[in-house]
Amino acid sequence: MKPTIDERLWAAPAGDTDPDLHDFVLERLVELAIREAATKEPDERRALSMAVYSTFLDCMDLGLAQQAYRVFAFFHPRVSMSRVDMDDVAG
Repeated sequence: MKPTIDERLWAAPAGDTDPDLHDFVLERLVELAIREAATKEPDERRALSMAVYSTFLDCMDLGLAQQAYRVFAFFHPRVSMSRVDMDDVAG
């Protein structure tokens, strides 16, 4: 039986992805976080917050946890990252 498209996507290890994708996703996270921080409109902030979270999860899937946490900590300094053991994230 031939695998479906979804099965093939899930089977591909994150390490085999295009290295340019890593840069793209991190740049996208920074761009969205800047826009979220700059907007004064509650509806826009909510939408951007969801986009930031989704892109943050994309970073996690690609093995970019440390970089994603640094971006998050920069734009949300009130949130303590001390609860996150970066050795666990890196490993």
